[in-house]
Amino acid sequence: MKAPFQRIAAYNMGVLLGAACLLRLFIREEYTTQMSGYALLMALVIVGLFVFNLAAATLTTVPGRGKAYLLVALLVVLIGFGVCAGGVQTIPRIGESSEEGSSTEPWEPEPADTSGNDT
Repeated sequence: MKAPFQRIAAYNMGVLLGAACLLRLFIREEYTTQMSGYALLMALVIVGLFVFNLAAATLTTVPGRGKAYLLVALLVVLIGFGVCAGGVQTIPRIGESSEEGSSTEPWEPEPADTSGNDT
């Protein structure tokens, strides 16, 4: 049987991963704004998990689980913040452009100067 911390952390990380994947699949938006709907909804999921873990830490009567819930609450905030901030991208998806005049064509380097002039 796994330790309480491992089981609680696994469930919470599964919820974070599932929420991040579902939100990324269903939210299509322009990348011209800094605060996106994805970040807002992901922040709500993080706050919800944090509050749930704090409540579970204070209400549990099983020895050792209160500390596990508090540690997982901290872990949810640390990892969740990275997931939330990583979702707000400044680079558009393939085939989409974020600014006028930007190209979706792949970048190609300029040909090297083979004329022999070093000036």
